[in-house]
Amino acid sequence: MPLLFAPPKLPLRVVKISHSSPAVLRHLLDLGVYEGSEITLIESINGAAVCDVKGSRLAFDHDISVGIQVAVA
Repeated sequence: MPLLFAPPKLPLRVVKISHSSPAVLRHLLDLGVYEGSEITLIESINGAAVCDVKGSRLAFDHDISVGIQVAVA
């Protein structure tokens, strides 16, 4: 399921990242978001997702958050 629609406050595992821009993929990798990594959706607001990634809060816009496919860990 897309990160944007995942249940909040549960540990999630990134299954797949689909984005056409290599720069965005590289930036997500630098932030610690990659296939197999664990993240937690804190809340989704107006199409944006606020997440906890390795102890840091990150916000992703709609385009990025629907391109991150997750499963409940």
